[in-house]
Amino acid sequence: MNRTLVGNYVLGAERVELFVDYEQQGANLCLCPEKGTAWISIGFDFGDVDELVDWQHIYASLMHEVFEAAAMRMGLRLSDTQQVSMSTSRFIFLMTHEQFEECVTRTSYYMAECEPALKRLFIQRKKKPVKRKAVIEALKIKTDRKR
Repeated sequence: MNRTLVGNYVLGAERVELFVDYEQQGANLCLCPEKGTAWISIGFDFGDVDELVDWQHIYASLMHEVFEAAAMRMGLRLSDTQQVSMSTSRFIFLMTHEQFEECVTRTSYYMAECEPALKRLFIQRKKKPVKRKAVIEALKIKTDRKR
């Protein structure tokens, strides 16, 4: 895991750490870690589509995770099964308009606070694109030499 702490930001009544992970694609969150603070991680490994990933993609991924975390803390994320191991696509969010507004407010505050630091890291990352093909070729050459 190659993570960098972006910061620790307010989400409702708690603080949630934000990380970028240079070896992860997508995003995830953990609200009940064994040790430490709840966290959200945004992947900065863009795979073979490095040149296609833009700021809006990163922003949308983060917003998704932050809104989900807010809804979870408010008890608004439900599951249609008691099964422990399941796809996250099975979750259901049920809320009133007032609860929706609270989730939006919590999400907005978090996003506004973390955006400048995250955007700086994103710009730095885009200036140094990962040369996946070059890395793969180098690994092939090493493997061939060992034979």
